[in-house]
Amino acid sequence: MIVIFGSVTDQENSGKKGTGDWETCLEECLETWNCALISQTPTGCIIYSMNEIKSIETSDEGDEKVAFKSNSETCSTGIPPLFGEISSSIIETNGVDFYRTEITESSENILNFNFTIHKCTKDIPKDYTPLDLVNPMKYFYPLTSPFTPEETFFMRGKISETLYWRFTISFYNRNADNWPLYIRVQNESPLYNVTQFQVCETGEEDYTISESVDTYYELNEEFEIRVSSSDTQAFITLKDTVFTFNLLDYIPLPDTTDFVINWSAYYGIEKVTLDYIGWTGNCWVRLKIIAT
Repeated sequence: MIVIFGSVTDQENSGKKGTGDWETCLEECLETWNCALISQTPTGCIIYSMNEIKSIETSDEGDEKVAFKSNSETCSTGIPPLFGEISSSIIETNGVDFYRTEITESSENILNFNFTIHKCTKDIPKDYTPLDLVNPMKYFYPLTSPFTPEETFFMRGKISETLYWRFTISFYNRNADNWPLYIRVQNESPLYNVTQFQVCETGEEDYTISESVDTYYELNEEFEIRVSSSDTQAFITLKDTVFTFNLLDYIPLPDTTDFVINWSAYYGIEKVTLDYIGWTGNCWVRLKIIAT
């Protein structure tokens, strides 16, 4: 447990009273899987569960103390409470699911708590809140693990209400600065309605291989795009049709670090409304905090 001078500054409810003195409270929190923080009182403590606390204010001295769990079994070197790290996190389980508590410093004396549960996204959620991003430029969606053949990307949005537009979906590898898969959806006129699949080794306009398929989208049409893969091919679903595109083995799709919408950022050309973007590799989902 990390014990520091400080106080609770943002909470969702009042927590619950501990059953003993401060030392007993420390032990109780350490042994309780969903205990996120304890705050010292004259007679013991208040115990806050994972979904009950948002932030605390730290100080160098005072009459109030708070304590939270550490992911280390030994005393760390450096300046507490994060000991020189950007964040501190610990994973707990109730025997069924895994929960992560992450603590970050937003300002000099404020620590913020973020709670997530490990539940991998299986499909586009039915109850998602639309992003409603109109013509997003270089919208980055970082990946937390490799885009392997068992994973699926999905995007949902709406086509521009005017002609002469396009938008792009980049599977970008920031480490190698290349594009294992680059999808350019175009609808510039009724005579030119194609979607291009490309692999770009040195730049998005300098493609190594390219292939075009006919895909006519109506103005203002709502759409959904999905991408899955094998070791050698990408399978892109557009308008309920699956297109197969051969990949390059020396620019592997699993090395994708980011999905990027409208990489080129051509404001006059790249137009789309982005409502949802995600993939099955997104497994840490924010806990819904319910005030009581």
